Amino acid sequence: MKIGSGHRVVIPVKDILKYPSACLTNDLLSESDSTVLVPAHVPIKQLIESYEKPGDIINVFNDMGIQKIEATITQDLTLENLLDQLSVLDPSIKIVNPEVNEKALGLLKTIFLSLESDPGFVIPKAELEAIGQELSHEIRETSQIALSLVSAQEGYYAEAHMLNVALLCGYIVKRMAQTGQTEDNMIDKAILAGLLFDIGNAVLPKEITEKKGKLTSEELGVMRGHALESAHIGERAGITDADILNGIRSHHERYDGSGYPQKLEGEEIPFIARLLAVTDTFDAMTTRRVHKGAVSTKASSSVIISSNET
Repeated sequence: MKIGSGHRVVIPVKDILKYPSACLTNDLLSESDSTVLVPAHVPIKQLIESYEKPGDIINVFNDMGIQKIEATITQDLTLENLLDQLSVLDPSIKIVNPEVNEKALGLLKTIFLSLESDPGFVIPKAELEAIGQELSHEIRETSQIALSLVSAQEGYYAEAHMLNVALLCGYIVKRMAQTGQTEDNMIDKAILAGLLFDIGNAVLPKEITEKKGKLTSEELGVMRGHALESAHIGERAGITDADILNGIRSHHERYDGSGYPQKLEGEEIPFIARLLAVTDTFDAMTTRRVHKGAVSTKASSSVIISSNET
């Protein structure tokens, strides 16, 4: 993930080697402020390269009593660098451990590929539940969710989408549980449902799931079968929790009864299904893909709200 250029940041001297593309915003002056030691706009990379060893610049700044510098990022700022800055500004900010996300994404890729080659493949329930527990722990610890979401990967959009929906569902339920609107154990159920809700697409014909143009009525009927397929795949693996399975089956139901497969209305729609419907739409709209751009979170939220009012 990359952030736009032109941002001013305050860099602790100890972390200066992480920002070679940044430029000094202001002149670095001597202790008496009478001499310009380093003029503004000099790239940090140039300063680093002027010493025999990269780390020498840190020692020099420390000897000068300089603990931090103001700099301007002139190229893309990576998520890692942004998080470094956030940790300085607000140490309380915590995100989901990227290694846990990578593990979950790897498992989803394996499951999806296995089902594509063998529709009868039985997914590893114990392994899936274990990664679900790891994600649940991370969600309970994290202070926000936006920077925890994974980027869509070419060829693996479905897997990244399921992981993001799981993270979003888990985080929403955590916030609801904190205000007494639901039970804490629903976090675990919502995350597991998110990891599985679209897995049925793996067993559908690729000429339908990957079709760029408008689907025919027959193709649309096949595509709509993915919700029931997903629940069936979960059942075949030994998942018996009704909240999870009903949530997966009904995640395309709509409050006005226009959804599928049962045309449920309002409160008839299971709680987890409602969560999946909202987060599914949100992540799909805010994710940039090869054949479509991303919309803003404000725009996607407006669509979700208006669709629930009809």
